[in-house]
Amino acid sequence: MKIKLTTKLEVRNMVKTKVWASIAVVVVAIVFFFVGFYTQPFIVGEVVPKTTWEKIVEKGYIEVASSPDWPPFEYLDPVTGEFTGFEVDILEEVMRRLSEEEGVTIDVRWKSTDFAAIKEGIVAKTYDLGVSGFSITSDRWEHVQYCTPHSVTEAQMIAVKGTAEAKGVPPEGLESVEDLTKYGLTCALQKATTQEDELIKAGIIPVSFDTYLDAMDDLVAGGVDCVYAETPITYWWIKEYGEKGYEIEIIFRKPYWPVAYIAHHDSDVFVAKISGQIAELISEGWIAELVEEYGMAY
Repeated sequence: MKIKLTTKLEVRNMVKTKVWASIAVVVVAIVFFFVGFYTQPFIVGEVVPKTTWEKIVEKGYIEVASSPDWPPFEYLDPVTGEFTGFEVDILEEVMRRLSEEEGVTIDVRWKSTDFAAIKEGIVAKTYDLGVSGFSITSDRWEHVQYCTPHSVTEAQMIAVKGTAEAKGVPPEGLESVEDLTKYGLTCALQKATTQEDELIKAGIIPVSFDTYLDAMDDLVAGGVDCVYAETPITYWWIKEYGEKGYEIEIIFRKPYWPVAYIAHHDSDVFVAKISGQIAELISEGWIAELVEEYGMAY
């Protein structure tokens, strides 16, 4: 029997063959991977993310962030401690109607939140909706989207009667926010509000509080000369503090922004459904009746 000896050349050829075979296997595997990656959506269907509304229907409730210190828009019932108010009633009715139309049950879960933190919570999708007297401004629209506005307010500065007169303010009041500097008036308001933005842009440094309740307490204590807010909240305070023995007067007023709920930019379907219901409530006169009920008609 003859034994064939393998030459060095043949060994090198065998090694090369094995190497190229291994490379071919890797290349084929890569090709199949990418073919599968790009054709998978056509084979099993592309996965479409669920909308905010679909997620809400699945869980059966919406989480709503609100700062309950803005009566009569939202405040805590002194007896039950539950959320109540003009904006609260509107949303509860909207969700009741949507639940009925969709054939599902969707509860409203109110979360007491500092006003300054609500917008950030909406952007982070911590909450489904922000309900706290949000004026519709271009600055905010860059971060959130709005539902159909339910009302339009008037900006007002209020003061304890006689305070402005003592500073030389004429009986007809201030002509502009810049007059605060002209007459040396200190002005309080709540942080992260449109009023704060307005005064700062006018070059005026306000006294900013965490809540408007703190601002009002400082006003009647003589710490500041006036508070800058808007209707119908200012009317509510004039009546409330009047019952406590404080005579509050309006020293400045001007047209202001529409007010609406805020939601994440991805919540188009959810916002559309809420907006449609609010439009219906307006057309039916339902919201007008609620305005009367809360004494907001002036």
